[in-house]
Parts: sequence; structure tokens; C-alpha cells
Amino acid sequence: MNGIGIALFNDLNDAPDKAVFTLSPGQLDSLYRFGTINGDPEHRAGLKPGVNMTTLEKSTSVLHGTPAPTVLPPYVAGAMLRHMRVGWNMAEPKASMVIFPDSPAEQDIMVNATFRDLPVDPGVAQQAFSVLQFYMPGHLVLMPLVRPDLAAHMTPLADLAAVPVEWDTVN
Repeated sequence: MNGIGIALFNDLNDAPDKAVFTLSPGQLDSLYRFGTINGDPEHRAGLKPGVNMTTLEKSTSVLHGTPAPTVLPPYVAGAMLRHMRVGWNMAEPKASMVIFPDSPAEQDIMVNATFRDLPVDPGVAQQAFSVLQFYMPGHLVLMPLVRPDLAAHMTPLADLAAVPVEWDTVN
């Protein structure tokens, strides 16, 4: 998984935009770990419908900390790190797992970037940000930094990507 994904075509000579089916890295991760492209079924079962965490008031209580490798695997963190460094020109991309006490099943990944931080036209910033969701398993939601005070408590993605991973070996 190098942050690329899989694309299926009708013909070997088809152009990239002619793919008939695609799987993002996040969907591949979900399929491998949970047997479905939609992410962790147990996690999804606990979500409250209609919960929208795109804005947080300063007084909103959240729990946040370093995502475990089982939540944000090193290969996903590495793909996000590469995307944010190369595509967004960020020196030190960071992430934090955010849990909302009123909805404990709602576990999001927040990164230390806002729409304004992206090196793109403001009219397409939200769309450019959503490309990072491409790397995430289906049950996790990616959030921009919505409260600047949380950035100091985030973990560098370089540290999360460095966690050893057990790989299947083919001889």
C-alpha cells in the first residue's frame, strides 16, 4: 500500500480516467482488516446517525490522544504524511484521535491543517482536504484542525508511520 489504490479497466489500453471500478487505499485497508470496504463494522454499529463534528465550540469537551496502530495503521499514517508533506508543503504534519464523550463511538482523526492552510485556491480547499480521506478506513472521519489549542497535543505523523508493522512474507 503506497497510497495508490487499485483501478480496474475494461481494456489494458484504457486511459486512467476510464476505470470502471476503483478501490482507495482506505478501502483496501478496510477490506484487509475487516472484510468489508466500509471499515470496522463494530465501530460503525455504535455511531449515532446525524452526528456532525465539523465545527467545535471552544467549550465543547473532547477526548484526544495518539491514535493506536490498530486505529491508524503505520502504512496509512505514512501515506498521509507523504501527502501532507509533498502535496500540502507541511513541515510537520500531525494527527490526533478525537472522541466525543456524548458519542463515544464517534472516533475521528484530526490533522493539524485547516482549509486555509492548503496551498490551493480557497474555492477548492474543502475538496483538496477530502482527498486525504482517501487513505482512511471507511469508519474513520478525517477532520481539519477546528480548534487551534488542540494542535499542541497532536502526534507527528512521522512518529505514527514509524511504528513497526508485521508484514506477510512471501518466499
